[in-house]
Amino acid sequence: GFQMNIIKYTFLMLLVISMFSCATTSSTLGSPQQGNTYSADYDRVYSEALNAVALLSWEITHSEKDAGIIQAKTPMSLWTYGDKVTIRLTDLNDGNIRVDVSSGTNQAVDWGKNNANINNFYTKLNALVR
Repeated sequence: GFQMNIIKYTFLMLLVISMFSCATTSSTLGSPQQGNTYSADYDRVYSEALNAVALLSWEITHSEKDAGIIQAKTPMSLWTYGDKVTIRLTDLNDGNIRVDVSSGTNQAVDWGKNNANINNFYTKLNALVR
């Protein structure tokens, strides 16, 4: 009857909302916090960036040293299905390497996880490079 229709309608609405929920992303690229700059050799910073990803137990999904790109996926948790993290290294040609990080999720709300991913990565990388 009437209650069954309400239950069906509610379930349908939740299904539609979950299917079309937007993605959220945080990034240091183009923001006032222009990533971190390291006074070190490019090869060393790239290598330590890979080590930082491993120490965080993230899965590397793609890496291209020449292009300066590392892509990784964070593990699933109670709060997320796993976030996609992109790390970009730029040789500033003055003895410095800039590292920018972006983190995105396919969920409508990221619960602060994207900024936490970025901060956790920099914390590990800082300890390894500096």
